[in-house]
Amino acid sequence: MNVRRFNVRQGIQWFGCGWRFWKKDLLLWWLLGLIYVVTAIGLTRVPVIGLLLVYFISPILGASSILAMQKMRSGNVELSAKPQTLGAKLAFSLFSIFGEIDKILIILSLGAACLGLGMAIQMIGQAVGGSALLSPDNLLNMGAEAAIHVVGAHAVMDVLIMLVVILLAMALPLYVSGKDIGKAFTVAIAGFTKNLAPIIVFSAAVLVPVFAIALLMQVSFFIGAALALIITSACLALFLNSTYCIFKLMFH
Repeated sequence: MNVRRFNVRQGIQWFGCGWRFWKKDLLLWWLLGLIYVVTAIGLTRVPVIGLLLVYFISPILGASSILAMQKMRSGNVELSAKPQTLGAKLAFSLFSIFGEIDKILIILSLGAACLGLGMAIQMIGQAVGGSALLSPDNLLNMGAEAAIHVVGAHAVMDVLIMLVVILLAMALPLYVSGKDIGKAFTVAIAGFTKNLAPIIVFSAAVLVPVFAIALLMQVSFFIGAALALIITSACLALFLNSTYCIFKLMFH
């Protein structure tokens, strides 16, 4: 399998590719994004293990979406075998990767790997940025220099976690598609390292609306929270379709 190399500008252009895929089925992917967001919010409210569960499921759900897109948009799959209703498409997109029963242990292991890496990155981020990472309201009581330091540390931490999720979300569909796990990771890492610059640009760009929503919620919590749910679901839908574009264009 060949791995394509892209220039830095492609990190932004992938969003255009993702939009072209998303607009073919706007409601489906927005609802899928909404389900992911509500699930993540619900899990983070679980004491102690909530955030860990988000790290665990993120690459698995991302890979499931990529695999579902690949199957639903493939001309090699019989039309009767593709989900036809909105509910069936949602279920297929959420759980398609779990149809590979013989590979489920590896799939769950990679989710656990993301959990471990996410924990390590978060611990380092908190050590560098301080406890204010856990309480954004503290930013209001800081000087400008300290606030920039904390926000910068938080942004770097989020980008690193996103890079881990993207790498694992690419490796899993390669594995499920028939490659052994070693080969799947070798190919995924090759694509990842060859295109690290545009992938970092892509990951950082995803965070821009996240920080904008956080600022909006400081102004008006209720309006901000409602808009956050709508906008975050849309951003996630675009992210999923754009990640599919990365996968589709990078590996051929």
